[in-house]
Amino acid sequence: MVHCLLTAVDEPARIGFTVGASVGGSVARHRVSRRLRALAMPLVPTLPAGASVVVRALPGASTCSHADLQDQMRGAVAAAVRKAAA
Repeated sequence: MVHCLLTAVDEPARIGFTVGASVGGSVARHRVSRRLRALAMPLVPTLPAGASVVVRALPGASTCSHADLQDQMRGAVAAAVRKAAA
């Protein structure tokens, strides 16, 4: 799940993550956080200036393959930015 807020401020885009206890234990949550952070790094330069994006990991994130998680992240971030711009 991804939310985006676009501001008129000339600041670099940023992405934050929230991984709750429903994802799993501490080890699983940290693994999901690391995977999401690695997948988000190439997306940050493509975001508009001043964009604040929050990615909330859902319970199935700990069992997703890398390719599935990457596809879901790209699609969700793009959709959230489009929705925020409208």
